[in-house]
Amino acid sequence: MLSLQETELEYNCECGSNTSGQRSTFLTLPRFFVLHLRRFTFTQLLEVVKLHIPVLLYRELIVPSSQAEGWYSLLSVISHLGISTSSGHYISSGLHPHDDQDSSGDHWLTYNDAMVTESTGEAICNTLQESSYILFYQRQLVKEN
Repeated sequence: MLSLQETELEYNCECGSNTSGQRSTFLTLPRFFVLHLRRFTFTQLLEVVKLHIPVLLYRELIVPSSQAEGWYSLLSVISHLGISTSSGHYISSGLHPHDDQDSSGDHWLTYNDAMVTESTGEAICNTLQESSYILFYQRQLVKEN
């Protein structure tokens, strides 16, 4: 699970303190949370180069807001397969339509043109670390006992 946590910063204050904290937060939280990973950079000659740096994909996120924390579950991933920004292939992986937030199942489908393969969320998060491009999360309701 990923949580946006407070970061300690070095800071010289008139009060004598030399540390401070920084925390990112949202005013309100949406039902769907979409993360776009920038998988490219520019060279000194301004050429676009694709990045293949692995990014840990989390099945669940805790997102802070000024109202409360929001709990999000990964719903779908769009990935770009290819070695450059000018060529490659996009695929989509998503939670099986028969599974929902209350389901204990972990059935995922990967759509690659006409081919559909079954997988698990854990396998998706492990295999798409270098190619994931857009992550779709859905806010979950906190159940009270």
